[in-house]
Amino acid sequence: MGKWDRDYVREKYGYQMLGQHVIYYPSSTAKGLIVIFSSMGKDRFDRYSWFWSEDEEWHDYAYLFIKDDSFKYFLGDDEKPLSQTFRKIITHHTELAKVTNDCVYTVGGSMGGYAAIYYACLMGLKGAIVANPQLDYSSTRAHSFQNWERSIRSTGSQWYDLGDFYFKFEKKPFVYIEYGEYRADELAAKKFIHSVMDSEGLFIIRKTKWQGHTVDCLTKETILNTIQYFNENGFKY
Repeated sequence: MGKWDRDYVREKYGYQMLGQHVIYYPSSTAKGLIVIFSSMGKDRFDRYSWFWSEDEEWHDYAYLFIKDDSFKYFLGDDEKPLSQTFRKIITHHTELAKVTNDCVYTVGGSMGGYAAIYYACLMGLKGAIVANPQLDYSSTRAHSFQNWERSIRSTGSQWYDLGDFYFKFEKKPFVYIEYGEYRADELAAKKFIHSVMDSEGLFIIRKTKWQGHTVDCLTKETILNTIQYFNENGFKY
């Protein structure tokens, strides 16, 4: 194939599983699986062009890209809860990559950042790498628009503020979080950090001077370097 081509990639590596659309870059020699959740935006897979390999060979990691066109934070709602659906999808691809949960890393920004921490906690994964995530309901009310607030309300009782959800599980993921000065992002990050910092864990916090919510952040290099740091400097439960 060679250079990145959106249509080719979606046709060859995209499919539906349990009613959800995913893209999976396989690896027969994977030392880990990287799960990348998309932010709010119809029919978008975040960052999948970044990790494309022109020879279509992936060696160090397999990559799973997941989107949620309902904008319900990968949770579904009370009529159709989806957390166990996404859990099964991640478990299936973990098995395809022939790795354990301790070699699975989640990534996301904004809505995808919420999902990254949520599923890393729920499934006992190695770590979550996030940027400007929505982490609790009250902080979203500082957003300039009401779309986040409406989307969270639509999830019903499926929603958890992550500063509380983090403590529901004995095994806790390592967390890298970067955020800027946009009020809703700063409120959410500081509230979450304050909540979890007294717990046992590894946290990397990057505060920047970004003024807006949608910024060019969480680069490919940051993701891979953070995973390497988690592996080399973390600890086992």
